[in-house]
Amino acid sequence: MDETRKENIEMQLLSRILRGEGLINAHAFQKPDIAGISDLVQEMLMIRFAMSLYSLIFASLAGTAVSVVLVAGHVTLAPILIAAATGAVLAVPAAYLVARKL
Repeated sequence: MDETRKENIEMQLLSRILRGEGLINAHAFQKPDIAGISDLVQEMLMIRFAMSLYSLIFASLAGTAVSVVLVAGHVTLAPILIAAATGAVLAVPAAYLVARKL
């Protein structure tokens, strides 16, 4: 792949990321050729994917933590909020690691 074509693909992907569009071409139903894109664009794609995963992982971890707190008999507001906040904090690295593995 020549250098100008590679730069053109990188700029198209970057503009799609910044506009919030998907990476699949809706007309041709094909993924773009991303074999030669830069590390920065790949990292941005992974971070965006991790942010999408965060909402699912956060709900799972925070819900589990709150359930554990309630089952343990701590029914006041402070332990419940601490459990939910702990789930939110732990979901950040978990989402990043899951995105890297996928």
